[in-house]
This record gives sequence, structure tokens and C-alpha cells, in this order.
Amino acid sequence: MVIATGEGADELFWGYDLFKELVLRGQAERDESALDRLNELYPYLGGPGARRGPAWRRFFAQAGAADDPLFSHQTRAAATGAVKDFYRDEVAVELLAEDSMERLRADLPESFGRWSALERAAYLELRTLLEPYLLAAQGDRVAMAHGVEGRYPFLDHRVFELSVRLPEERKLDAELHDKVALRELAATVLPSTVARRPK
Repeated sequence: MVIATGEGADELFWGYDLFKELVLRGQAERDESALDRLNELYPYLGGPGARRGPAWRRFFAQAGAADDPLFSHQTRAAATGAVKDFYRDEVAVELLAEDSMERLRADLPESFGRWSALERAAYLELRTLLEPYLLAAQGDRVAMAHGVEGRYPFLDHRVFELSVRLPEERKLDAELHDKVALRELAATVLPSTVARRPK
């Protein structure tokens, strides 16, 4: 059996909350009240009836320096770093021997520093989430174990090339609406309620 799946759309057209979070964290460098909008992304952290106190704001504000090339992914690194406390001692020692963030920094393309913060985040999503996890571990391995072969229309080279040529506001606009061009295209063939609905 062969199926078409949607992998790649969020990475190429900036549909993940990580991209919106990056914009808000960047704005918070000038005006900390920008972090108030994080409630829209993560209402379970700081909104009404939230399970967390004000510490979550500090977490987002202090998770890495804005000039760090990996700034967009520092919140993930900090959040997942806490998991290491649960490793057996010998596993923790082995993992501490190598700094994965430094290895990632060392492997960045030479032109990486000239890209916008959002372009850098998209590249990191492709390299750290889509390629090794969503396509390999979660995608092909699981699908093929059940006799299903995935096809990824959004990862066609022509779609990829189009996405990198689009202006940033055609992917994530000033109001933090994601996948702008993709949703507009979808609205020409699907009901608006489908084209505009959230993830």
C-alpha cells in the first residue's frame, strides 16, 4: 500500500509553534510583554487555569542568547535536557562526553549566519526533526513494518525550491498566521474552514 502524507509542510511553510515562539522571543528582547502572546501558543502553561506558575515566562526569556545560532532551538534543548536526570549513571556519563549542541553548531553551513532567524530555525527543523526522526524513525520504519510505503508531496524538490524562494511573510505573517501561501492555495480547492483550521 502507498499513501501520501503531509510531512514537510510545517518545516517548509513554518507551521510549527516553534516559529511563532521564535518571533515572540525575539520581540521580548525589546519588550518583555511580547511573551504574553505565548499564552496563545501554550495556554496550558500560563493562561487561565494553567498548571504552571510565572516560571514558564523566565524559561522562554532566558533559554539562550538571541545571537546564538541555535537560539530557536534552545528552549527544546533546555526542556529535554532535564530528561538526563533519569538516565542510568553510565548512560549519563557517556552522553556528557559529547555536547550535541556544539556538534550541531560545528556542522552548520558556512552561510548560516547570514540567514534570518526564521530561516535558521527552518533549517534546524529539517536537520534535527524531519530528517532523522519524522521521516526515518517515525515515518519509514513504522510504515514499512506494516507494509505501507509513504510518499511525501511537500518534499518534492520543486515544492522545496518554491518554499525557500517565498518571502517570509508568505509563510508566517506579522499576526503569526502560519503556512500563509499554503493555506491560500488550499482555500481555492477546500472549504475555508478546512484551509484555515489549526493543526
